[in-house]
Amino acid sequence: MTSFQLKCLAAVLMLLDHIGALFFPEQLWLRGVGRLSFPLFAFLAAEGCRYTRNLYRYLCRIAVFATLSEVPFDLAFHNTLLFLGAQNVLWTLLLGAMASGFWLRLGNEKPGVCLCFAALLSVFASFFKTDYGWYGVLLVFWFCYCGQRFGQNLRERLFLSFTGMIALTVLFVLENGVLLQLLAVLALLPIAFYNGKKGRKDFRLFYGFYPGHLLILWGISHFFC
Repeated sequence: MTSFQLKCLAAVLMLLDHIGALFFPEQLWLRGVGRLSFPLFAFLAAEGCRYTRNLYRYLCRIAVFATLSEVPFDLAFHNTLLFLGAQNVLWTLLLGAMASGFWLRLGNEKPGVCLCFAALLSVFASFFKTDYGWYGVLLVFWFCYCGQRFGQNLRERLFLSFTGMIALTVLFVLENGVLLQLLAVLALLPIAFYNGKKGRKDFRLFYGFYPGHLLILWGISHFFC
């Protein structure tokens, strides 16, 4: 699978998850399949850090769409224009990408400093209550580390990704009590078919999909339900 195909899959799973959260909370299967969405986006964010030609531009792009997505996120899930108690998932991906980019630049020379920076960003994510918090930041960072460490050695890369993801997910479940999150490790199945190719190039399609679908879902719930 190309990164474009993985993004399409992640977007569909995210849409199902949000439909379940907003309209059918009793349908746990919608929330269950939705648990696979974030790990896929985390993996793709890590790959984006590894392969982008301009890391600064890549981070700025995420920051811009994270800012644009905050109002749609707050409207959809909190029915208000501004809710400071939770921040959308693009902020989490941004912090994870920052930690990953720092590691790619200085990991070989100053691994301790890079790990401390990643830990600091994960604390920052939890303090400001970004979606998935510390777990999301460290998952992006872990995928980046595995990709850099093993590259095209898929077997070793998947094994290390699996063990690290299991550990992080179990800690997250113990902290939040959301057993459904354990299903997130199944995201490694489509990742196992990733071929390292980009496929179709249109970043605006996916960055725009996030705030766009939230606005549509909010509109449906606000005006028709």
